[in-house]
Amino acid sequence: MKEDKHSYNYITKYNNEMNLVPLRGFNALEIDLFFAICTKMKEQGSREVVYEFSDLRALSEHKKHTTIQEFSDILDRVFDKIQKLQYKEKKEGKKKSFSLFPYYEIDENSQTVSVSLNLDLKHILNNLTSNFTRFELKELTEIKSSYSKNMFRILKQFRKSGYFVIAIEDFRDRLDIPASYRMSDINKRILNVIERDLSNNFRNLCIKKKNRGRKITHLEFIFDKEDDYVKPSTTIKSSTNSIEMTPAWLKEGYKSEPASPPTEEEKRKVKEMLEKGFYD
Repeated sequence: MKEDKHSYNYITKYNNEMNLVPLRGFNALEIDLFFAICTKMKEQGSREVVYEFSDLRALSEHKKHTTIQEFSDILDRVFDKIQKLQYKEKKEGKKKSFSLFPYYEIDENSQTVSVSLNLDLKHILNNLTSNFTRFELKELTEIKSSYSKNMFRILKQFRKSGYFVIAIEDFRDRLDIPASYRMSDINKRILNVIERDLSNNFRNLCIKKKNRGRKITHLEFIFDKEDDYVKPSTTIKSSTNSIEMTPAWLKEGYKSEPASPPTEEEKRKVKEMLEKGFYD
């Protein structure tokens, strides 16, 4: 049975490791197209997958009128950026770097795109039973800001705990924030926008700043757990980590083994440190 290209029930699901990779230079439309591609490729192994232009337009809700040539150029820019996304692995004295989608072909005559997933990274989109991020693609495409889109996917990893804390430098890196932005710029152009854009996606979302002296060192995101209220079309449960300090990936390189979820005791201790001014 052929899928309805205009159905809004598409579920995006991928290994949490992908949230550690900044989508550098991606604008809002390019983020939508990237996750539209990932959504259609999940559980497809590493085989070549063929998309129709019209399918990608519908999935990403690309409503702007463009010619075949113009849309082809947009896809070419997206895949050029995708191929620059690198997964890194460092263990036993060896360092490796992988591209998620090493091959693509855009055919303007048939209005199709052919894509294949790197065999070494097939675990990112396949056989996901734990440590995964899940959301409805439509939720993502309805968000306007690229910063808010990226924060949306990160917070969705912690939807079962309603709690996420991250070092400010990691936050800058993960959202690809310009180095020239001062904290006042981040407040006005990013944090305020995130709170506004994601208020419907994460109930009672609150962003708190943790500081050492006058310097902001960490950001704390608190919101209602999805288990605490009924969210339409969100029925699949997943096992996710609820707290993230400075990611090991950013310090030592990507680890092939996913981290174990923290225990309730570990989560309690971290919250106590925050409440007692551990970062002050």
